[in-house]
Amino acid sequence: MEYKRKSDSVVILGNGASTRQIDYSLLPKDYDVFRVNQFFLEARYCLGKKIDLVFFAATHLSPILLEIYERLNKRREYIIEGFMKCMPYEDTYLEHYMAEKDNKDYLLFYDLIKQMPYLLEHAKHNITTYNKRVTSGICMINTAIYYGYKHIYVGGIDLYQGKELYSFAPTENLLLHLPEISNNASTMHTSYLDLEGLKLCCDYFNQDFNLPECEQKTKFLEFNKDYKAKYLKEIPNHLKGGGIYSICPTSSLHAYLPLPPDSLRIKPFKDYKDSLNYKKPLNRIRDVPRPSYIDSHFKKVFYKIKSGLYGSFTKRVLGLFLKLRYSDKSPFKKLAKFMAKKFKS
Repeated sequence: MEYKRKSDSVVILGNGASTRQIDYSLLPKDYDVFRVNQFFLEARYCLGKKIDLVFFAATHLSPILLEIYERLNKRREYIIEGFMKCMPYEDTYLEHYMAEKDNKDYLLFYDLIKQMPYLLEHAKHNITTYNKRVTSGICMINTAIYYGYKHIYVGGIDLYQGKELYSFAPTENLLLHLPEISNNASTMHTSYLDLEGLKLCCDYFNQDFNLPECEQKTKFLEFNKDYKAKYLKEIPNHLKGGGIYSICPTSSLHAYLPLPPDSLRIKPFKDYKDSLNYKKPLNRIRDVPRPSYIDSHFKKVFYKIKSGLYGSFTKRVLGLFLKLRYSDKSPFKKLAKFMAKKFKS
């Protein structure tokens, strides 16, 4: 699969709650669109049906998501042109990369970032030092830079802040696949690491970006100075005059990114909202498939034991034997003593 941009501008939307609060007056006349993971669970379209590139994380859910994306295209619920798998860049994943690098169904993020040493060296440093990596949202911005987008509009990347974490309500089956999504209990990502990743992206445009004060900032700036001098000596010509902008005022990222310049906005402003933000059909895809192992007999038994459903039954049986054990009228007194002893052990 190959990908070619069709515009100098791209709108990148994560799955944060701020996706529902796009300021449509900030959008340019034409642009490409990047979305990620479970975006299709949103109840409304926020940028219409057309998506140029969908990104998905390299998890056990990957083949399921790919199948759903194909169904979305077939049903014309969305019109998706390409797919990008955010495969990790650590050496431990090299075997997986070799097995997938020749596939024709989707692109691999690793193929891009290995050609961007400024980003790759930082990524390797974060893995070896903190065992952390940036989220797919930052990977989308990395990809936009790789493909030469001059103007990058960002929304829905909320740094895990706010009462609502997502632009959709986590569904029953999705929670079975990814239970940590309910409270964002990921051990691989942090909001600060995403901010560092965003600063690196801004460096490609020579755009100011102020990281929050913390101990990690000092360490980051120390080694970043050497990396930048070695791998990003000058701004690429095709990116000069460009930048990364915020289009969601309610996003936590809004405090770190500027608004698009007035010169990029449509004048007079055309209200995009009615044509881009509207309800989906009632028969839309509302969930991911239920995990097959959930309905197996052994899984059900394990779930009941884990949730204590069998525990209460055991207590009742033990109670019955204890009563029989001390009853002079019981003909099963010896058996009751034996069973009570066994249950206690």
